[in-house]
Amino acid sequence: MKLTRRDLFRAAGAVGGAAALGGLAAEAVAGVAGRGRTTLTVTLHKGPPGEGGYRPVVRADGEPHVVRTDLGARALRGRGARRKPLLAFAQLSDVHIVDAQSPMRVEYVDRYDDKDQPGDPSTGLFGAAYRPHEVLTAHIAEAMVREINRIGAGPVTGKPLAFAIQTGDNSDNSQYNELRWNIDTLDGGEVRADSGDLTRYEGVMDGDPTYYDTHYWHPDGTPAGKADDQPRSKYGFQPGWPSPGTPRWATTIRCRRATSRRPCSSTPSRSAPSR
Repeated sequence: MKLTRRDLFRAAGAVGGAAALGGLAAEAVAGVAGRGRTTLTVTLHKGPPGEGGYRPVVRADGEPHVVRTDLGARALRGRGARRKPLLAFAQLSDVHIVDAQSPMRVEYVDRYDDKDQPGDPSTGLFGAAYRPHEVLTAHIAEAMVREINRIGAGPVTGKPLAFAIQTGDNSDNSQYNELRWNIDTLDGGEVRADSGDLTRYEGVMDGDPTYYDTHYWHPDGTPAGKADDQPRSKYGFQPGWPSPGTPRWATTIRCRRATSRRPCSSTPSRSAPSR
């Protein structure tokens, strides 16, 4: 018997039913490096809610460095002239690169915490089982690497970044391909965060009317004869990017090596700017 990925999604759903920015502002800030590209100048916050409650990410004022006085030692005057920087490095954490088309995903349990009607019970366990931005996690990780490369040095010490370190939750589903995409994004190279049939999207946000489910955001819009999905009708999400129905979401990412301003390869395809 031929079992398609969609069949596996549907079977998993039956069993379960039975049982994620562009460049920042360029104003100069205190420090000798990374000017205008750190939280010293700009921070990101939730914007005001629109109809349905959807809140965009907006830019806000930067945050100054804070002297910690609760660590058992007193900060002495003149320390800025005396201190000698030893090392500067970048840290990335909780990147969660996702294979959004994997049959091992459990998006179908997310609805158990949706509270569709007042008084609906909530387990508190499944609210992150599905996230509409999952198809862009590799792109977000690549943007992080690009931004680190642009900063290039510690914003206070001025020392060049010696290395980048990741501190957990690098792949979302503990799959080999997710881990490989993560490593390749950091090392530099071409990454196509896609699995299965490369000619079509096979995840829960596709526009196939046969399997259309209102619990998932459908950026391509609503199939004829179907109700709008809950992210749009209830929370104010809009159709549009990322659109699984077009190749844009699965575009090959041309990555640059972390903590290096140089392209990771001299070949034409890998030396092009990241996108």
